[in-house]
Amino acid sequence: MKKIALFLCAFLLAANVHAYENNSNYTGNFNVFAGKKSLNENDWSPAEGQVEVGILFNIKQQNWPVSLTADLLHSWDKNEYLNNVTFEGNTTEFDLGISKHWELEGSITPYIGGGLAIISAEAILTIDSTEYSVDDSALGGWIKGGVFVTLDDDGTNLGFEVRYSNAEIEMNGYDLDAGGYHAGIFIGYHW
Repeated sequence: MKKIALFLCAFLLAANVHAYENNSNYTGNFNVFAGKKSLNENDWSPAEGQVEVGILFNIKQQNWPVSLTADLLHSWDKNEYLNNVTFEGNTTEFDLGISKHWELEGSITPYIGGGLAIISAEAILTIDSTEYSVDDSALGGWIKGGVFVTLDDDGTNLGFEVRYSNAEIEMNGYDLDAGGYHAGIFIGYHW
C-alpha cells in the first residue's frame, strides 16, 4: 500500500509539473508537513501520541471551483517498559479528495477539504528480542482545514493545518480506529 501511495503522489506531482509547464491555467501547492497525530487512547495507548510527517499536494485549473487533493502522511511512536518490553505503533495515510482555497489579500490563503482515506496501521510488541506484530488497512474518510501565507514572488508557502481522519481496522480480533486528530505546520511551494 505504501508503494502504491508513493507512486500515485509521484505521478500526480509529475503530471502537475507537466501541466504547469504547458499551460499556465493551472495552479496548486506542494508542501512538506510535520506535526503530531493523536489516536484514540483506548485503542493505541501508550503509542497514541505520534510524530507525523507527510506531503500535501493539490492542483486545479484556475476556472475550477475546487482543487484535486492528494496527501500522504506517516506517523509513529515507540515506548519502552522495564528495559526489555517495547510497544510501537505506526500509521500511513493516503488521502484523496477535494479542497477549496480562498486567496485573500496579502497572500493569505485559508482552505478546507475532505475525501477518502486509505489508512494502514501496524502495532509491534517486542519482548526481550522477540517481536510480535499485527497490521491492517482500511478505507475511511478525512476532513481538514488550514491557512498558509505565500511569502514571496517565488511562491514559498508557510502554513498550519488541522485534520481529522478515521478508518476502522481489525487487529487480533479487536476493532481499532487507525485515524485520529492531526495538527502541524508545513512549508512548500505555490504556483
